[in-house]
Amino acid sequence: EIKNPLAGIIGAAQLLSMNLSSKDQELPDLIVNARRRIVALLEQVEQFGNIRSPERKGVNIHDLLDRARKSAAVGFAAHMKIVEEYDPSLPPTWVDGDQMLQVFLNLIKNAAEASDGAGGTIKLRTFYDMSIRLRRKGGSAFMPLNVEIFDDGPGLPEEISDEAFEH
Repeated sequence: EIKNPLAGIIGAAQLLSMNLSSKDQELPDLIVNARRRIVALLEQVEQFGNIRSPERKGVNIHDLLDRARKSAAVGFAAHMKIVEEYDPSLPPTWVDGDQMLQVFLNLIKNAAEASDGAGGTIKLRTFYDMSIRLRRKGGSAFMPLNVEIFDDGPGLPEEISDEAFEH
């Protein structure tokens, strides 16, 4: 029932994109990508929450953050300024791109909601923390990739901030 209207939305987006310049193709592309994600989520719901195993492959983490930023900028974070501070030297990251995109969207949405519609800035930052090295089985070491998504909202109320992450 839900997939049928989505097909109509995609058809309309494709018709619109025929008359657009390559510069304006971004919004129809966002619609097509969002539809693909919705269909994948619906398939998971159809299986009563039987969430699939991650399908990991090497992806550019900045491409995922950029897709999340673009979706947020035309939707729930339209009132926010989104700033990127990326480490351009990061190699492809071994993740499930769809699942990671959902994580980024959720975090950006949380940051946008923290502003209570008053505007503000959301910062997206990637980097390696050179001070941390993790060891794998077999002895090889690696530096963990860090992705930060933060806002300049008021933060947690003082009365709950000490206990917010206890459970």
